[in-house]
Amino acid sequence: MASRGVLCILGLTLLALPGIEEIQAQQVGAAPGGCQSRFARLDKDRDGRLTLEEFKAIPNLGGTPEGLFKLRDLNQDGFLSRQEYCAGKTKRKKPEAEKSP
Repeated sequence: MASRGVLCILGLTLLALPGIEEIQAQQVGAAPGGCQSRFARLDKDRDGRLTLEEFKAIPNLGGTPEGLFKLRDLNQDGFLSRQEYCAGKTKRKKPEAEKSP
């Protein structure tokens, strides 16, 4: 009987923990749901992933859409999952420092 009580408490504790999407949104510095909402608006065909064409609908990308898409497409499948899209802001590469003679 005591083990059932422990399992119930453990289960309720796990339900109260934030989900992976909420944690990723916090890591990116966005309000929970912000990135998720943008992803949902961009995903016109509602298949749960973004094509390059859907990604190009983002205004003011700050770079070439193809290059930014490629940086975010971590598994290189030609699509952006919700996780790849929301984590993308932290994945930009810094330019290499020029060498001094």
